[in-house]
Amino acid sequence: VLVFESTDGGKTFAFRSLLTSFHFATIFELNGALYLLGSYAGGGVDQVGIAKSTDGAETWSPITHFKGADDLNAHSTSNSVLIANGRVYKAYNGRGGVVFENGCTAYMVSAPVDADLLDAGSWTLSNSVPFTTDLFTTHPNGSKNTSFAYMEEGNAVLGPDGTLMAIYGVKAVPTYAYAAVFRCTADGKTMGFDRNGEGSIIEFPGGNSK
Repeated sequence: VLVFESTDGGKTFAFRSLLTSFHFATIFELNGALYLLGSYAGGGVDQVGIAKSTDGAETWSPITHFKGADDLNAHSTSNSVLIANGRVYKAYNGRGGVVFENGCTAYMVSAPVDADLLDAGSWTLSNSVPFTTDLFTTHPNGSKNTSFAYMEEGNAVLGPDGTLMAIYGVKAVPTYAYAAVFRCTADGKTMGFDRNGEGSIIEFPGGNSK
C-alpha cells in the first residue's frame, strides 16, 4: 500500500508512506488516528489486515492480521468502511486464489468503535456465505445466459430502513450490470442471502467492474 496526502482538495498529492505485504486497503479516521484496513499478503492465504498511524500516515504500526471467515483468500479492495451502530464494518469476500470460479464467498468484518482495533480479538467475523453461478442463474432477477458468475469487492452500507447490507459487484459472463445484496445483523455475526428475494440480485450499471 502506498499512502499519499493532499492538502488542496485533490489537486496535488505528496507521498507519505509505504506498507509492504499489504493491499486492497481502505484508509479511515477514527478517534484521532488513521487506520488502513485491507488484505495482508505476508505468505500463503491472504488474511484480514489492519495498521494504525498517529502521525498523519508518516509511520504505521506493525500490521495486525488474522484469518478471514473461511479458508479462501481474504479479498477486499479500497471499498468503503462503514461506521454505524457503534461499530466499524468492512465487507470482504473469500476467493479461490486467482481463479474466482474455484470459490467465492461473502462475509462481514466488524469491531466496536471504542475497541483496540489492533487487537485481533476485537474483531468479529460473520459466517461465510457462498455465491455460485447456479445461485445467479436460478435467481428470479438473474440471467440464465451466463457461463459463470461470481461476486467481489463489496461495500458495507445501511439501507433506507437502517438494515446493514453488503453490496457486491457481480461478475457474470457474458451478462453484465448486476449486484448481489447480502444482509447482515447489526452485531456483525450473521450474514445472509435470499436466494429468491426481489432485492437480493439487482440491476446495477457498472457492476461488472466496480
